[in-house]
Amino acid sequence: MDWVLDLRTPELTAVFRAFSFLGDPTFFLLFIPFGYWLWRTDLFTRIGLALLFSTLLNVTLKDLFQVPRPGIPHLVEAGGWAFPSGHAQIAATIWLLLALELARRWLWPLAVLLIVGVAASRVYLGVHYPADVVAGIAVGAIVAVAAWRLGRRPPTWWAGLAAAWQALAGAALVAVWALALRNTVDDTLWQAAGALLGFWIGIICQRRTVDFAVPHGWRRAAIACVLGLGVVFGLRIGLKAAFAELAVAEPIADMARYVVITLWLTWFAPWLFVVLGLAERRSPAAPEPS
Repeated sequence: MDWVLDLRTPELTAVFRAFSFLGDPTFFLLFIPFGYWLWRTDLFTRIGLALLFSTLLNVTLKDLFQVPRPGIPHLVEAGGWAFPSGHAQIAATIWLLLALELARRWLWPLAVLLIVGVAASRVYLGVHYPADVVAGIAVGAIVAVAAWRLGRRPPTWWAGLAAAWQALAGAALVAVWALALRNTVDDTLWQAAGALLGFWIGIICQRRTVDFAVPHGWRRAAIACVLGLGVVFGLRIGLKAAFAELAVAEPIADMARYVVITLWLTWFAPWLFVVLGLAERRSPAAPEPS
């Protein structure tokens, strides 16, 4: 991996830091709410679930293989094991799924550029071997295709379950999965588990209580976005400080914090948008804009 050191320049470092940000949790805390609130709720429901499932799968695979990170200087912070690359896997999951869902010819080159850019950035920044990012892309692509097919044709037995049973099944899956990995060194486990749990329950509750239409008009959309994202990042920072002050165990604090954040994103924020007149309830038969 010493060959990477010879490629580093200030200009390339800035470019690859930007690409790496596209695989960071902070980026997705901006991207998913924006699409869920302002563009296509059903589409970003599938994207959000695929992202969080892929994250937990990545933690599982890293814990299984336990490959150390490269021994060269890292230009960004990175903890836990290296194989497969989480950034590359999540990038492949999200951008490939988006390309499949939207079926726009122009989107495919952009998706490839973003996936390759994120993957290359992790090698350049010194936190992954090339094999890590190749494996991450492969796993992410499998998750994306599976999520796309399930979104188009969900199993009839699942569609026939009552919402309460769907919520219970999702909660049980997340709980068992997190407990099975409780000894992992990857500190994203409890955050991802909490986010998946909150997201899962939130979308079920949102559909049953406030099936909202995305805001029309740029003013209402801008107000909803600023209000919603302000609360997202306020909860992220404020709850972390509050749990630390209360000396809550870090795994419990991380899981609880992300349950609350994703419940806000999927359920409470849409309800508030409707209450404030920023969005309207949608008829069950009304399609989402494409």
